[in-house]
Amino acid sequence: AQSSQDVLVAILDEIKERLMSSDRAGGRGAGAGGGGGGDRIGGGSQQLVVTKSLLADVVADLSRDGGDVTDEALQLLDAFRTPRLAYDSMRKQFTLMMDRMEKRSLYAEAIRKVEMFAQRYALVQQRILKQDLFRPKLVAAGKSSSSKQGGGTHTLTPVESLLGRSGVKFLLGMVVQVEEGRYYLEDHTAQVPMDLSQASVLTDGFITENSIVLVEGEMMDGVLLVHRMGSPIIETRQDALDTIGLQNSDIFNSMSSLSELEKLKEQEIEHGEEGMFVILSDVHLDNPIVMEKLDTLLEGFQDMTPLPVFIFMGNFTSMPLSAARDGTKIMTGYFEELANIICKHRHVADEGRFVFVPGPNDPGMAAIMPRPPIPNYFTGALRTKVPHAVF
Repeated sequence: AQSSQDVLVAILDEIKERLMSSDRAGGRGAGAGGGGGGDRIGGGSQQLVVTKSLLADVVADLSRDGGDVTDEALQLLDAFRTPRLAYDSMRKQFTLMMDRMEKRSLYAEAIRKVEMFAQRYALVQQRILKQDLFRPKLVAAGKSSSSKQGGGTHTLTPVESLLGRSGVKFLLGMVVQVEEGRYYLEDHTAQVPMDLSQASVLTDGFITENSIVLVEGEMMDGVLLVHRMGSPIIETRQDALDTIGLQNSDIFNSMSSLSELEKLKEQEIEHGEEGMFVILSDVHLDNPIVMEKLDTLLEGFQDMTPLPVFIFMGNFTSMPLSAARDGTKIMTGYFEELANIICKHRHVADEGRFVFVPGPNDPGMAAIMPRPPIPNYFTGALRTKVPHAVF
């Protein structure tokens, strides 16, 4: 058990961290004192004042144990609340952009698409340049020695620098189809047509249009003759966090305190390797065979601990019901029937996490991507009977 002094120190540390976080957010123009944070941490000149509500929140959060954190470990963040990682190529600095720091919209301007691809390229490029294979040697003698041993480094050549330069080059760029049936390699400087007739693909996955790839090739008559092409070099999650500088931060901004984040890390170490996701697509609730198979599936997990996360993706009917007579009533009945099947397996119903992802023909605003959740009207019975169902 912790002594009174240890508890007091933990409370003071947590208060200090929250005040500093609020001060940093205010300095970035997040609107200190505006919006939802005014009661917990005052704005303007009172930004560093400890309020009663702040103290109550800290004490409540520190009183939670590992079980409380585990119960809330699975959190779904929609596209508007998920923090976005931005990289400044000039300053070589990462910034975690919270939703309160930028305006987000389903109807963004055209320039936002360009910025998205530019950011994606910058994030991959900084990762590649950290690798020993592309990191320049500072000592010439060391470079000469390593080259003799076959361990020399390579230089990434911008696309615009290919003209007038012969020999094999290494490039990082995005695969685009400028003309029908003809692919180009594009980076932030220019684009060049590619000849893939002699290319060796060095990846176990797929390379698709808009993929960022590493290319080895040479210019031949204004065309990049590709010798080898592959996906960018990967790095581990921990290496990425170390580079970003957010080892002790809640990247998704979903935990209320650093102490809870530490508890969650402990749970991840203890149970992380046991995690499982059961992902089902086109779960047609109007098909009796599908419902029978779902019953059998859930029965198989009845005695399992911890339970997997069940992800059910639409369409949830084999035919759209939007134009059908009594379509709303029929759809509501399907979800209620699913709730009854889940509740047949008490352990799964009480402890299992269920995530429902609507398909293009399911109820709601079908023309908008990402799709909003299925309206509560259709899923009321399921939400009531299955406490951990998320839409």
